[in-house]
Amino acid sequence: MSNFFYHILRLLGILFRYRGVGLEGLPPRGAALYVANHVGHIGPIQCILSLPVRFHPWVVAEMCDYRLAPAYLFADFVEPVLGLRGRFGQAISAALSVVAVSLIRALQPIPVHKENGLFDRSIPHSIEFLRRGRSLLIFPEDPEQEGDPDTGIRPFGLGYCWVSYRYQELGRTPLPVYPLTVVPSKRRVLVGEPLYLPLDMDPRQGLRPFCARVRQAILDTYRQTIAMP
Repeated sequence: MSNFFYHILRLLGILFRYRGVGLEGLPPRGAALYVANHVGHIGPIQCILSLPVRFHPWVVAEMCDYRLAPAYLFADFVEPVLGLRGRFGQAISAALSVVAVSLIRALQPIPVHKENGLFDRSIPHSIEFLRRGRSLLIFPEDPEQEGDPDTGIRPFGLGYCWVSYRYQELGRTPLPVYPLTVVPSKRRVLVGEPLYLPLDMDPRQGLRPFCARVRQAILDTYRQTIAMP
């Protein structure tokens, strides 16, 4: 999708946007990682609609494939969220998947095969995008783990930290990582201060603490926001 059509998509969704907070801290251009809490299907939609950034999101690989999307969408959304089962639910999933895959592909996403871990093609693909000055949108919550009792935010995977490390290792250029906090009850998307991996960091020792730091920034912002009157 060209930038023109990306902005048209955002314009069409203007009535559904949340309020963006901290937009003055966004860079005008250049490579960056944006890391957000997922909030089901709300997080990806609202980050794209509410923030004036041309994102290339990480997307589950099945949702980029017309053949695989119906089964994934049925298990992830149609049955648990819509409560539709059997052949009727599968038919609805097949119909929705055609629209969903078309829209997702138009965003020029980076497909992620989570089962491949660090050997997934998404990591070098992400670095290629960053070296072209693009911004990536990543939702690293691990659905297999328990969420925080106050916010529901689950522990983060380390994939985006490896992207940051490899990008800096190759180019010796600092890469900003912006924590984004999506708070549905307040209809807000909040942009945090950018965080940076040290250029000479040992990945065996520094990636996990950095990942925890990004998650903590999002947790703190979420708690502060829901506590506001």
